[in-house]
Amino acid sequence: MGLDDARRILEDYGSADPSRVLEVAREIVPLVRTGPVREYLSKKIESVRSEGTREACAQLRPYLEWYVQGGR
Repeated sequence: MGLDDARRILEDYGSADPSRVLEVAREIVPLVRTGPVREYLSKKIESVRSEGTREACAQLRPYLEWYVQGGR
């Protein structure tokens, strides 16, 4: 997993496997600099994981976009 995986997911987000979206999102958590945002993202990932749907994964798209745009 990594930056290339995030790019591929974003290219076809509508058909991306939710488990892959969650894997990449988990990799992003340590890159978030502020504790409250890191905690929020972790909780959001768990919420999306429990729903397990593509529609729920849409909530994580902004974080993948941030990562791909160089958010580190």
